[in-house]
Amino acid sequence: MAGEIERLERTPMTGAAEKRTGAPMTGAAENRTGTPMTGAAENRTGTPMIGAAENRKELRTAWAAEKTADRAADRTAGSPELICKAPAFSLILPAYNVAQYIGECLNSILDQTLLDFEVICINDGSKDNTLEIIRQFAAMDSRIRVIDWENHGLSAARNAGLDAACGEYICFVDTDDYLEKNALEVLYGEIMDSGPDLIVFGAHVFPERKDIPVWVSWYLDISERRFDRYDPEIILNGRAYPYVWRNCFRRTFLTENALRFDTDIKYAEDMLFQVTALRLVEKSVFITDKLYHYRFGRKNSLLDTFHTDPSVKLNRHVQVCEAVGKEWNRRGFTGNSGTEFMSIVMDFAGCDLCRTDIPESRNSP
Repeated sequence: MAGEIERLERTPMTGAAEKRTGAPMTGAAENRTGTPMTGAAENRTGTPMIGAAENRKELRTAWAAEKTADRAADRTAGSPELICKAPAFSLILPAYNVAQYIGECLNSILDQTLLDFEVICINDGSKDNTLEIIRQFAAMDSRIRVIDWENHGLSAARNAGLDAACGEYICFVDTDDYLEKNALEVLYGEIMDSGPDLIVFGAHVFPERKDIPVWVSWYLDISERRFDRYDPEIILNGRAYPYVWRNCFRRTFLTENALRFDTDIKYAEDMLFQVTALRLVEKSVFITDKLYHYRFGRKNSLLDTFHTDPSVKLNRHVQVCEAVGKEWNRRGFTGNSGTEFMSIVMDFAGCDLCRTDIPESRNSP
């Protein structure tokens, strides 16, 4: 819709069994893809489980799979409590001229082994047939909701998604990337285990190419850690930023702390949001699972555009660092978190702007 007016489209829902899944459910023992669930002892990924830590992880995964099947069965039976209940996840997908990629992205979401989610696609004034593809998917699955408006930029699109979301947890997905099939199931197991404010997970980089900076892969390899309160290590060595798409946030944590994306920042727009969230977070979980596939170096992407002009890139970096300092000062962080702030500035400038490798002092988690 032209102008500043937002239109939220919803696909008609034809019955209790379809209200939350977009497709009829054939029973508690079957997931969306038709794969039988053979019991709590089965590992959904097929990965051998050895030792106490692996067994604990298997139990969480199996629990999440059974919970998903139970919810599917209840919906089939028309349980009003579950039909009205907020989904476990809201996946926010800003989309701008990604017709070539968005089908792969949405298919990876609809093929998830956990069913309890909604997808909010924000078409940010695309000039190709991105919107048409989104609407085709939405017509097939009522979990997909569509916001169509004129181009306002990535930060505004993500904020619109946050405003529309009603899931218990929020994930951001870039529409030229895709998810591992069991991504939400793994996250759900962690949520049921400890109910954290934040889950940080790893990612794969694709396609394979020789010019991928060392620091990109370094940041996407996560070491398992658990924090019950804020700890400077979350920022100093947690590898929780950059890239907001590898963070899963409890929605009430975001709303209670008034966390939004700054629409004035056009480059590294997620940095301010992330590092402020990290400074506010109390209970957080870092897991080694690589649940996301990150498409690096797509031509004509926002990141690619800024990298072509060094002077623009420098100015954007300065803008982000100044914005972090201003926001942290406003929230009263700078007095007792100076070390974390300097670490953010050095990482951002050293590893991205100068394209250097990770300093030796940062080579261990």
